[in-house]
Amino acid sequence: QPHKRRRTSEPIEIEDRLESLICRVGEKSTSSLESNLEGLAGVLEADLPNYKSKILRILCAV
Repeated sequence: QPHKRRRTSEPIEIEDRLESLICRVGEKSTSSLESNLEGLAGVLEADLPNYKSKILRILCAV
């Protein structure tokens, strides 16, 4: 039976994912900017309690 990947990600992985999402939100893609922003907002809202300072650092650096 194959191992299932754990749902709890390492904090570094989550921080990298957040940074990537924030930095890519305005890139041209098949999704609209509105759709990308809505997706990003959902992720940020879920991660805000644990990663508020990291999210703010990313936003201020971009």
